[in-house]
Amino acid sequence: MSSIDLPSALALGARAEPFVLMAKSARGAAAAKLISDATTAPGVFVFGELLDALSAAQLAGTPHGALLDLFAYGTYTDYTSNPSAYPALGAAQVTKLKLLSVVSAAMEHRILPYADLITALDAPSVRALEDLVIDAVYQGLLEATLDQQRGVVEVAYTVGRDVRPEALPELLAGLQAWSSTTASVLGALDDRLAAAAQTRADAREERDQWESGVQATMKELQDKRDKKKAPTRGGNLGTLADSAADSTANDAMDIDERDGAASGRGKGRRPPASETTKTRKRNRF
Repeated sequence: MSSIDLPSALALGARAEPFVLMAKSARGAAAAKLISDATTAPGVFVFGELLDALSAAQLAGTPHGALLDLFAYGTYTDYTSNPSAYPALGAAQVTKLKLLSVVSAAMEHRILPYADLITALDAPSVRALEDLVIDAVYQGLLEATLDQQRGVVEVAYTVGRDVRPEALPELLAGLQAWSSTTASVLGALDDRLAAAAQTRADAREERDQWESGVQATMKELQDKRDKKKAPTRGGNLGTLADSAADSTANDAMDIDERDGAASGRGKGRRPPASETTKTRKRNRF
């Protein structure tokens, strides 16, 4: 599969301007020759302005008038179906008409089978058809991809051709339908964007509420732990009273022990040895 890109800055309409300027004063044979020159000139693919400029030349119903209409609106199939209605075409004119026919096909369908194009353009081979499509791309008429495996031309872009005056109402109706469809699609997209924004807002609010609930629960648990660790006021007084009572009892026990020790020493004390001796001596006499 090969891809072909559209050349940039290719002004197709500008290439017809010299012929349009000359057509304003052309009459008779000069007008006929001008038509032949314009349909042969390389790069000239837009003929609507030339038609308007030659309206005073009164070429309607003549072979050259039909030739200009053919290049403005028609296809190669139109030519081959009635070649006697037109002047004989040169090789350059035939190639240009085939290029315009590819544009007409691309305006109607995005996928163009090789087989259909070969038939419509009377191409002698697949290679000749591909060369013609490539030429159309480099002339600025198409942006397309040649899918040789599938045997199709995938059209990404095509220029427009001139529109017959009687086809304008149909074209206008198509544009209005397209505008209506586009407005509906844009409205649906706006609704979906609004719904998506609301969904995000709801999700954000739900997340914030959940986070607030988690923080409140954690704070409540922390407060409960802090209350368990902190002693109560009554508990402090009871502890102090118990400590004071224990201290008083210990002091009383110390006093009793000291008194008892002193009393015991008085009752069990032996008199000095001299006194004992003296007493014993008196008892002997």
